[in-house]
Amino acid sequence: MKVEGNVVVSSLVAVLLLVIPSVISSAQDDKDKKVVKEVSGEGFSRHSFSNFRDRLESREGKIFSEELAEKDVKRLFATGLFEKVDYRADEVTDMPGSIKLTFVVREYRVIQGVELNGLKSLNKKDIEPNLRLKVNDMLNPYLLKLDRNYLTDTYKSKGYHFVDVSEEILDAEGGVQLRWNIREGPLVTVESVEFSGNESVSDSTLKGVILTKENGWFSSSPYIGKNLVEDLERIRLYYRLEGWLDIFGENKVFVEGINFSEDKTRVFIKMHIEEGEKYKVNKIEVKGSTIFKDVEILGWLKSKESAYYTENNLQVDVSKIREKYGELAYTAVEINPKQLFHHDSKMLDLIFEIKENEKTRVGRITIRGNEKTRDDVIRRDIRVYPGEDFNSKELDKSIKRLRDKRYFDPNIEVIQQDGEEPNTRDIAINVKEIQTGNIRFAGGYNTNFGVVGLIELSQRNFDATDTPESVSDVFTGKAFSGGGQFMRLSLSPGAKRSTYRADFREPYMFGYSYGVGLSAFKVGTIWETYEESKIGGSVSFDKRWWDDYLVTSVGFDFSQYSIGSVDDNAPQIVKDLEGSNSKFSMTPGIRYDTRDSQFMSTEGYTVGFSYEYAGGFLPGDFNFTKARLDTAYFYPIYTMDNGQRHVVGFNGELGLADTIDGSNEIPLFERFFAGGANSIRGFKFRGIGPRENGQPLGGRALAFGSANYSFPIYENTLRGVVFYDVANLDRNFGAMKTSEFRMSAGFGIRFTIQQFGGVPLALDFGFPVSEEDGDKTSLITFDMGVLF
Repeated sequence: MKVEGNVVVSSLVAVLLLVIPSVISSAQDDKDKKVVKEVSGEGFSRHSFSNFRDRLESREGKIFSEELAEKDVKRLFATGLFEKVDYRADEVTDMPGSIKLTFVVREYRVIQGVELNGLKSLNKKDIEPNLRLKVNDMLNPYLLKLDRNYLTDTYKSKGYHFVDVSEEILDAEGGVQLRWNIREGPLVTVESVEFSGNESVSDSTLKGVILTKENGWFSSSPYIGKNLVEDLERIRLYYRLEGWLDIFGENKVFVEGINFSEDKTRVFIKMHIEEGEKYKVNKIEVKGSTIFKDVEILGWLKSKESAYYTENNLQVDVSKIREKYGELAYTAVEINPKQLFHHDSKMLDLIFEIKENEKTRVGRITIRGNEKTRDDVIRRDIRVYPGEDFNSKELDKSIKRLRDKRYFDPNIEVIQQDGEEPNTRDIAINVKEIQTGNIRFAGGYNTNFGVVGLIELSQRNFDATDTPESVSDVFTGKAFSGGGQFMRLSLSPGAKRSTYRADFREPYMFGYSYGVGLSAFKVGTIWETYEESKIGGSVSFDKRWWDDYLVTSVGFDFSQYSIGSVDDNAPQIVKDLEGSNSKFSMTPGIRYDTRDSQFMSTEGYTVGFSYEYAGGFLPGDFNFTKARLDTAYFYPIYTMDNGQRHVVGFNGELGLADTIDGSNEIPLFERFFAGGANSIRGFKFRGIGPRENGQPLGGRALAFGSANYSFPIYENTLRGVVFYDVANLDRNFGAMKTSEFRMSAGFGIRFTIQQFGGVPLALDFGFPVSEEDGDKTSLITFDMGVLF
């Protein structure tokens, strides 16, 4: 028991020895801690310290903490209002254990004025709004640096490579005057860009890839140094996409030299490319396909075994496979192309891993944004239907049809999302309606008929049943619109020809793809030796097939002709027709058309045939037939980065007219003529063919062909064209001699004003290559219809 008692005593002593120093230390710490008696600010002039007091953690009555004071300093500095922030802790002499905490600041000086000294080449109004430091702002060094960089970068982006920008801070009443001193230096333009090492890719191709452009004959291209970095990446990417897969290696593409002219106004740039070898496709495999046979899929691909590999082809191949599956409603198909590289042999294997997933059906179809156009007008061009298998290709065609109508902005938004039912896709089509009605007051000149005027009211989205509630509805487009019909009233008086006509077309009779057209017209023409007047009307019916690519039609035409003021020098055939004559005719026709545009075509083709029958069992004074075959083909040979295309086009026409049962001669106004606008250029209107007393007689047979190459000059507005035309007229094709074919070559421009409904202007300079005696030539063919 005695031992145990000693142990207890020893343990108590040990505990006391440990606890007592800690208690003494804690009591001493509490004694040393000081209480904040007062918190104040020093150096606050523009800004009141009271506005910041609530943000601080240091408060009166709290134990002073250096850590909290440092945090408060950082808070004040973070406001961006002060150049320097510190604190001072002073003991209160008459209150031991208390301190006065003072936050000491130095405020940024206030900018009283900003000068741009030396600014000459740039517009002050463009620069000043983008400067961060303005009058009455505080002179913040960080913002000062940002403004300096902005001025420097702006100048360099305009080609002033040697610009120097510095700031000068001047004392001013109430603050400072900020003066930017700018030494612009010369404008540097790119004189030349040269490449070395590019054995497989032409200089012109690489120049089309990069941002840096050379000076032109009539233009200059500023040198922007930072663009060179992106130019190198663009070159690497181009090579990569074309199959040079090692091009991203070290020092494969670099700037070899940048040399400036002595006066620093021109720069000469050299770039070097280490191409290496282009990879080839070793083999191609397809995995996971059950819907299509592997050999069928391989036949779709642009990538071929043993051929050079390009990533562009690979992307096209994936899109093609997806398109083919989409046509069969497998829109959720997953296609994962893999590449297995053989770097030593510069070959690779392509493996297309396909996960087909389930078929997709069409869910709900919603139309949005059509405030004027009726839903049924839109839906009749959408050839996918709820509940059917989802055909992505058919949906794309439907959207293209809507664009071609020109009722809406071309950027039609199509949103697809999962439907309520499993494996269904809902489709939302968002359209933005544009102006479809036009009132035009125009005038112009063409080489065929001289000065012409135009007063025209047209509506390509007409609705005859949409009557107005007020007069203003007619002019604001709220009436007679939205039904998908076409209406035009046109008055075109001219010096030599005046035309007045009214046209109406309903493309969907009773909701079906049958169209009907009605026209009435009056045309008066003053020829050199007589005057001709034509008044009449027509009705036509048509049926569209195969997504509207194929159109069959039949038209019925009535015309009353009057010939008067006949001179003695007029051809005998004109004298024989003096007075009034009538014509009734029926014209069946067929046309197949895949062109992307009827006016400025860049791809596709059209073939049309018509056969006009007049007289016979029909009433009228003339008995004849007239057959026409016309065709046009357009192929884009190059597409620029902005989508503009270089296009090669070919078009031709064959025409043959004949009498019925050996009746009278075919009237002059129903014969074929050639020369002038829309015919063989380099010759006057009706400038080739047989003549009598110098007046054109036309022909029963026409052969015409033209080859054209057109290219963009400025956006969608201006295009250039070079052409070669050939044509001949005679009594029949058998009488035509190869040696008598007229030929011409030349160049021209095509100018379109979209704001006026795409009114076209064509100016061509044609030079006859082959002509016959009596032909009338003309250097310029000019066809215009723009506002004065």
